[in-house]
Amino acid sequence: MAARRAGLVAQQEIDDAKSKSLSTEAQVDAARSGLEAANQQIDVSRGALERVKTMLDYARVTAPFSGVVTKRFADVGSMIQAGTASQTQAMPLVRLADNSVLRLILPVPESAVPTIHIGQRVEVRISSLKRSVSGSVTRFANSVAVGTRTMDTEVDVQNPDLSIIPGMFAEVRLVLDQHKGALAVPIASVDQGGTEAASGQPKAAGTQPAHAGRVLVVTPGNLIEIRQVTLGLETANEAEVLTGLKEGDLVVVGGRAGLQAGQKVQPKVTTVGGAPSQDGH
Repeated sequence: MAARRAGLVAQQEIDDAKSKSLSTEAQVDAARSGLEAANQQIDVSRGALERVKTMLDYARVTAPFSGVVTKRFADVGSMIQAGTASQTQAMPLVRLADNSVLRLILPVPESAVPTIHIGQRVEVRISSLKRSVSGSVTRFANSVAVGTRTMDTEVDVQNPDLSIIPGMFAEVRLVLDQHKGALAVPIASVDQGGTEAASGQPKAAGTQPAHAGRVLVVTPGNLIEIRQVTLGLETANEAEVLTGLKEGDLVVVGGRAGLQAGQKVQPKVTTVGGAPSQDGH
């Protein structure tokens, strides 16, 4: 307006308006600077708050899993070294154990190593508790130790009631092979010989090889007969018979030293392991 119509507005008023405009812009710039400084201060305060929260979290020790404290290394008020570095002098606070699943390390003989597989069922007998529990093979070393010729095999045992305490002694029954409906005789009735192949009986890897043996059989006429047999799997009390005997044959268990083939005897039937046998008399 002052440019179009000279003298309409006093020059002093125009100068005053320009001065106020410049002053207002300066105030806006100052306010923006103050806002940025305030935002920066907020960020600093947030960082300080997070640091305090982190330091406060150090006052609470949280276990990585549920369990029980089996040993305490520090008492309330004790001065302990900060665990900020991996140092041998650093002292733990407690020892924690999860007893719901226990791990049993079983040294398996070299001859039985090929039969071990993941998921294999194992019977664990705890003598102090007078009971047995079931476990399963979860992992094994896959390497035989040179000194002992055994392979470490880990068995997981479920312990939901926490009745089994870690460190207890246990006996393990590991089934290496199993034959259903096998013909077996008492181990005391067999004179064992050398190893031979079982006719028509292919052997799986890791099973006991078939070997020859001899038993004394009582014929229906009560005569002693020496019978050659082929033996398979063996336990502490029984031996599997692959060939040479049939179900119902009577074998001599005791007093065999004085018996000869063709000798007439008066047998006394006894039961050994659920099967009838002959006690030589």
